[in-house]
Amino acid sequence: MPSIAVGVAFFILFSGEKLNLYNTYTLLIIVGTIKYIPFASRNALNSMLQLSGEIEEAAIIQDIPWTKRMTRIIIPIQKSSIISGFLLPFMTCLRELSLFMLLCTQGFILSTTLDYFDEMGLYAFSSGINLILIITILVFNALVNKMTGASLDDGIGG
Repeated sequence: MPSIAVGVAFFILFSGEKLNLYNTYTLLIIVGTIKYIPFASRNALNSMLQLSGEIEEAAIIQDIPWTKRMTRIIIPIQKSSIISGFLLPFMTCLRELSLFMLLCTQGFILSTTLDYFDEMGLYAFSSGINLILIITILVFNALVNKMTGASLDDGIGG
């Protein structure tokens, strides 16, 4: 579904007198989640279908509770799929501009602020913000690599 159509629908839905979430982070989170949840759910479904049922059956036979099966068996095996399932919609949502332009004012989200700085000729400010973004992405990439061992540089599962 086109982002403009989703943005207009949520603008109409949440900018009424009784329920006004216009220009709030809550609305941006709701819209981003609803727009990009199919990416994450499809990834999770495919990764769980690749996991053999015998692994969980063996844990059931040994009378291991569901929470322990998930935290000790399933999640460690599926950690790279879980990370990619989170990063795909998250990164797609970060670069989305047309969806969020309708739902907040210009100084509310970073991409509209950068656009404002460029229009006003304040290139040093927008370059500084871009540098902070690049450093943040590199730090989070290093943290994911260190915590999970699933290097995003080599590809998921590498």
